[in-house]
Amino acid sequence: MESETNPKTTYRFGRFTLDPATQVLRCENSTVHLASLPFRILLHLIENRDRIVGRDELLEKFWEGRDVYDDALRKAVAAVRKALDDQGRPAIFIETVYGRGFRFVGELTVPSDAVRGDNEGSAETPHKRTVLWAILGVVLLLFALLAIFGGRSHSPDLETNANVKAPEPIRSIAVMPIENLTADPANDYLADGLTESLINELSQIQELKVISRGSTFVFKGKPAPPQEVGAKLGVQALIEGGFRRNGDSIRLDVRLVRTDDGSVVWASDQEDRTLKDIFDVENGIICQIVTGIQVKLCGEIPPAERYTKNVKAYQFYLQGLYYRNIPTPENLNKAVSSYNEALKVDPDYALAHEGLATVYMLMEFNTVEAAPGTAAPKALEHAEKAIAADPDLVGAYIVLGAVKSLRNYDLDERERYYLEALRRRPMNRTARLWLSNIYTARGAFERAEAEILKAQEVDPLSFGVRLTLAELYEFWGKPEKTIEQARLMLDLSPNDEYANYLIAKSELRLGNLAAAADSFAKCPTFSYEGFLLHVRDGEIDEARRLAEKFAASDDGRRAPYSAAIAFAAIGDRENAIAQLQRAYTMRQANLISMKVQPEFEILRSDDRYIQLLELVHLGD
Repeated sequence: MESETNPKTTYRFGRFTLDPATQVLRCENSTVHLASLPFRILLHLIENRDRIVGRDELLEKFWEGRDVYDDALRKAVAAVRKALDDQGRPAIFIETVYGRGFRFVGELTVPSDAVRGDNEGSAETPHKRTVLWAILGVVLLLFALLAIFGGRSHSPDLETNANVKAPEPIRSIAVMPIENLTADPANDYLADGLTESLINELSQIQELKVISRGSTFVFKGKPAPPQEVGAKLGVQALIEGGFRRNGDSIRLDVRLVRTDDGSVVWASDQEDRTLKDIFDVENGIICQIVTGIQVKLCGEIPPAERYTKNVKAYQFYLQGLYYRNIPTPENLNKAVSSYNEALKVDPDYALAHEGLATVYMLMEFNTVEAAPGTAAPKALEHAEKAIAADPDLVGAYIVLGAVKSLRNYDLDERERYYLEALRRRPMNRTARLWLSNIYTARGAFERAEAEILKAQEVDPLSFGVRLTLAELYEFWGKPEKTIEQARLMLDLSPNDEYANYLIAKSELRLGNLAAAADSFAKCPTFSYEGFLLHVRDGEIDEARRLAEKFAASDDGRRAPYSAAIAFAAIGDRENAIAQLQRAYTMRQANLISMKVQPEFEILRSDDRYIQLLELVHLGD
């Protein structure tokens, strides 16, 4: 029960003295300014120091049950902590018990009259002794009754309490996009970067399933009820938050929300900090999260390794991350610039090297953005520098696997790098997806599907996961499933040309020419592939004209593998083989798909095709 304030009581703890009668808090001989509301909250916590005081209780008592945000309570408790110089960890006086409330944990000195609650001596009176004996008699009688009847029946009340289930421990979580509350889009990169940092750091905890950014960012700018988000992502809780910045002053507020009922388990209680303290801000939030969901104690989580102490370098790194995650040609070039700026500030910045390696790898694989062979050496250089700085940087292993084997198409070596990445981070979705591509290239379709579905566990709404599944089913010869996944891609990106292209080819494979033509019309970038319709209609001359036009274009010269598909589709073996040989000379990355490419069926018995399969380690 809540204890009553004795106006004569003075509480002493540490260097502080609190006088309820005068509402004065002193530190040694100096008065400490503390507003009335925080003072009363502190007093209430002291008076109820034998228990945890719930957030709801404090809101009801001091805000009279009005609909207020947790932020008001958090600010009041923060004011108390600031007054008591209790802002570090572990707490000296005010402990936050995440998911429940607060507790006063300081060593308290209370005068004897405060313990008794009166000014009388401690000698027992005859009356008191009589009362004590009476109470003892009742207790003994109760024990006797329990001994007699305890085995016969159960108390309904006790049975009801025993059946009350405690909330399930949280073992799956999604970090939703941190909201940029600065009203300045220039700070979007900071909000997104902080989100990704939280995801990456939480993903290192093996006891916790953490959803990848590809799925959580589906909800960016599209608020939805926690129950809906939880159902779509398959998690028990969400981390939601907002980022504020005023000059060099920053604030990151987050809260943990259960997805079964939308209840707030806890909210962070950090003060405004300066931008140079951004690392401490992130570490503090991670500490609160892991303690709040009870997977680890704060002291069991080492500070995140960010590989630089320079905040300016970190900002450039986050900018690069922001642009890399929107991989248009323009943004990939901006990402390169941002990472290079980070390295100018800190030449040994491992994460910037890893980021550059990833961007150059993406440029190498998209032959429209970089000529084959031009970006790969840069990707290799920066991946090796990242690994030299830290052998546990998973992204660098993925780049090494993709790029180091690019010249010789050694898929066994590539597989070893991806498996090494998964050994260090078992639920890394990119390593899983790219490992699945190796199995697809070899024709091991079931194994490839299993890897993709594992990636989907932590990235259920990912466009990339659905795309990889769609391509698998295309190579597997399952056009209905290809269409199913491509339509899911369109749910996320309604005008995506590649999704429409996959649908068009699958409809054509099913013989649905009208549906194929409709989908081809929705992907003008792939318009040259429309010649396939002419093939089905028997208009071979027109189909050949389109194929030759594409092969002679800039895109065709940069992507001879696509030109080989075009010539194979019209039955032109010689030109198809010639284009594949050009693709090998240029070391075009997607040549590893040639064994399962449906259009190459007419080449299967050609010795030159078989020789190419051997060169790319795909021979039988």
